[in-house]
Amino acid sequence: MRKVLLIFLVSLVVVSVSAQRVKSIAYSAGGTMMFDYSAGGVLPGVKYLVGKDTSVWRVIQNPLSIRIVYGKAIITFDSIMRNDKGFITEMKMLNEQKKSSNVSCTYDADGYLTKFSCMYNAKQGIYTELIWDKGNLMKSMYYERNGDSLKNVGLMEFSYAGSVTKNNNKLYYPNQYLDIEIFNPLLYSGLMGMPPASIPTSYVTTVGKTATRSRISCWHDKQGRIDILNENSYYNGFNSKETITFRYE
Repeated sequence: MRKVLLIFLVSLVVVSVSAQRVKSIAYSAGGTMMFDYSAGGVLPGVKYLVGKDTSVWRVIQNPLSIRIVYGKAIITFDSIMRNDKGFITEMKMLNEQKKSSNVSCTYDADGYLTKFSCMYNAKQGIYTELIWDKGNLMKSMYYERNGDSLKNVGLMEFSYAGSVTKNNNKLYYPNQYLDIEIFNPLLYSGLMGMPPASIPTSYVTTVGKTATRSRISCWHDKQGRIDILNENSYYNGFNSKETITFRYE
């Protein structure tokens, strides 16, 4: 399920592509992601800090290509193809071991990401399928692909019961889509589909026979933007809490 690169722990991540853009995201579990929009173009520069470790996204325009540097390792995205809405449909990824993967994305008529595939070779890879209802993400299903067969390795089911936070600022929570954090800046920049209509109030993650239940709560600043998001997760009598703090331009 995590065969490409784990940059940071899976948590609910929300990033704005509106006029008042997010400039940093800080995670209570450790790590801060910072965005640099000074170069312009479709994708901001991104720097992610965890302790002494730093990963940096560098973007080349016309044609669009992306280079990720962390330590002595380098990952690149090139041969990027986009549809008429500007969303990525295909690209090639060269990982830190110099191994190439083919990435493909499919969207529905409204522009929501419905299928994501990353093939390590002709037969093996990972595959995600997403189900939406009126702009709300309802389910994410994760598979490992081997030839023509798909093995289900995870499922996320989202609920919007109770007091739902409308996504009026066009925010993203991409980690719940893909479970592969290396692609998150592409979602942040709006290159991989429309943002969800609402933030879920809870969700259940099932891996094998293990189910983890998580509840989500949001706080807003004086301008009405989400500035704090809490995610409380419960599993087998244990609970954990993640707080994410947003700062805007």
